[in-house]
Amino acid sequence: EKFLNFMFQPGHLVELRGLREVNGKLKVMRMLTRNYAKAAKVAVLMSSRGANVYYCLNAVDPNRFYAKNTLLDFPDKCEIDAWKTCKDDDVCERCNYLIDVDSKREDSQAAATPEQLAATLVVARTVQASLTERGWPEPVVLSSGNGTHLLFRGDRSSTKGSLWDVA
Repeated sequence: EKFLNFMFQPGHLVELRGLREVNGKLKVMRMLTRNYAKAAKVAVLMSSRGANVYYCLNAVDPNRFYAKNTLLDFPDKCEIDAWKTCKDDDVCERCNYLIDVDSKREDSQAAATPEQLAATLVVARTVQASLTERGWPEPVVLSSGNGTHLLFRGDRSSTKGSLWDVA
């Protein structure tokens, strides 16, 4: 909840997703909400049911067809297969920017070793230093499971625009 409150403005519509395997098929559970406390509880519920939980990086435009035709409450059974999730055109503004540094592995399905994870952190910190020298804000640094995420908060921009010059 604290993380969502940090990443999103009050009232932003956030999509939460849970991806899990059921009978050999990948199923997507999802929820749209403006209630970050509820989203946090649903994330724990999804995780307890074996899902890898994540969220759409930027707020969903509540005026898009997708948002108007998606259940805002999460079903009790937690067994849904979401036929549609948020797409680029469903985002109302770009406020969050992600840089994903993954480990190089022979078998992309195998989990990263502690040494590989440490190597991604070194690369991510180098990228972070370069960007902060150019005026980017300090990012939230997270483990992605197989690498490191640098998550930057920015000012609002258009869905197609960019605020930071990386050159």
